[in-house]
Amino acid sequence: MKTASFILAPGAVLVAVCLGTGGATQAGTWTAQQTVKAQVDPSCTVALTAQNTVLAFGTLNATPALMVAQADATGSITISCASGVNYSVVAGDGRNYSSGWRMDNGSGQYLSYQLYSDAARSTAFARAGTSLSYQGFQNLTIHGRVPAQTVGGTGTFTDSVSFTVTY
Repeated sequence: MKTASFILAPGAVLVAVCLGTGGATQAGTWTAQQTVKAQVDPSCTVALTAQNTVLAFGTLNATPALMVAQADATGSITISCASGVNYSVVAGDGRNYSSGWRMDNGSGQYLSYQLYSDAARSTAFARAGTSLSYQGFQNLTIHGRVPAQTVGGTGTFTDSVSFTVTY
């Protein structure tokens, strides 16, 4: 009788074990968990429509004593934020703020005006340190008023006010 000896490498042993000996194979399963993560940042867009880029009071006729009558105007800002995002809006001081908003004519004369958040013009628009709070989509109307007043001069009076949306 002859005998044979074999030297099996470790991989060969593994194959022999995995394949089994009777020709039958066995299936196995393996389960692992993977964490899935994404961050969705809140977002907002702010837009001025072409017809609302200027809060225009129009032509104010002055009396000989340079008195002008009250005038009202409106403008709007469209704000759209992701669902559930709270945000606030404040108006800046403009170029000439001094105890209120003022337009100037470039010659050192001023025309006072006020910005309001309501059509009745009873609630002044929020400035730094205060805010109006909203959520979602808003077509925010800015109500302006030039009160009756004596003006120091004539010409075109302007100001530039920034509106800041914080979310």
